Amino acid sequence: MSEPIVSKQCSHCKITKPTSDFYHYRHNKGGFNSQCKDCQTAYNRSEAGRAAAKRYRSNTPLHPIWGDMHDRCRNKRDAAYKNYGGRGIKVCERWNKFENFLADMGPTYQSGLTIERRDNDGPYCVENSCWATRAEQAVNRRNNHLLTYHGKTQPIAVWARELGMRPDTLWSRLHLGWPIERVLSEPVHRYPIKVSK
Repeated sequence: MSEPIVSKQCSHCKITKPTSDFYHYRHNKGGFNSQCKDCQTAYNRSEAGRAAAKRYRSNTPLHPIWGDMHDRCRNKRDAAYKNYGGRGIKVCERWNKFENFLADMGPTYQSGLTIERRDNDGPYCVENSCWATRAEQAVNRRNNHLLTYHGKTQPIAVWARELGMRPDTLWSRLHLGWPIERVLSEPVHRYPIKVSK
C-alpha cells in the first residue's frame, strides 16, 4: 500500500512544498497540480496567463459550466436548485466573474469533465472544487463522507484513490467500528485463489 503524498516539488519554482500548497488535480500523478498555488496564481495574473485565458475564453466549454453552477445555487426555477441553493450551497464571491472562474479552473480543465465539490456541504470555490468525470462524480456522491487523519480531511472516495483501495473497503471497515487510523492504514489482505484439480 502506498503512503499518502505529503509533499512535492513545484515544476516552476522547483521548491518542495507540502501538498496543501498545491491545487488538487486528480488527472495528474499523485492527484495534485504540477505548479504550487503561488506559481499558478502568478502565471494566471501574468501577461502570458491573461493571453492564454483570452484565447481560451473565445471558445471555452467552461462558460456554460459556470452558468449552470450559478443557476443551481441561485435560480429557484432550476430543477437542481433544491439540492444546491435550496440547502445553502453558494458560489464564492470571486466566481461571480467568469474571468476569475476561468483563471482558477481553466488551466486544469479537460474535455468532458464536470465540476465537483470535495466537501459536498461546502461552497463552490477554488479550494473546494475540482474536475471529475461523470462516473467519478457519481461515485463521490455516494462516498462524500469526510474522514480526518493526520490533520488532513477528505471524502472517502479521495482517500480510497490515494491509498489504492476501493471505497467499499473503507466503508466496510467503518461499519465494523474500526478506528480511523486502522481504517486508512491497514493494508488490504489478498488471499491466493485455490484452484481445484
